[in-house]
Amino acid sequence: MFFNKIGLKERDAEYVKALYDGEIAYMDQELGRLFKEIEKLGLDKNTIIIFTADHGESLGEHGIFFEHKGLYENSLRVPLIVHVPGMGSKKISGMVSNLDIMPTVLDLLHLHVSSEIKKGFDGKSLLP
Repeated sequence: MFFNKIGLKERDAEYVKALYDGEIAYMDQELGRLFKEIEKLGLDKNTIIIFTADHGESLGEHGIFFEHKGLYENSLRVPLIVHVPGMGSKKISGMVSNLDIMPTVLDLLHLHVSSEIKKGFDGKSLLP
């Protein structure tokens, strides 16, 4: 197992992974609370929710623990979930970037941006 490469005992590695799983469960719980509050306040019909992160996490892969060295998939692959009231689900299988968030939000809000300003965008809208 890859944990042995960095000298971590199997039991310790499993403990660290369990802690990380606990963080995921906690985040899930807190997001649930946030969504319920948005609904309770009557904002669920007109609130766009975007969930993302700045990097993935290393849990021993490539001998790396909780650092972000190298261009490995476990560090580069991050969640990007966009919920738009009244819009159905769509999974994008191609590569997208956090740079695509602003152009997408501008399109969702139907905000016109001049072509001169758009030249400065590195991302593209994820809307069709």
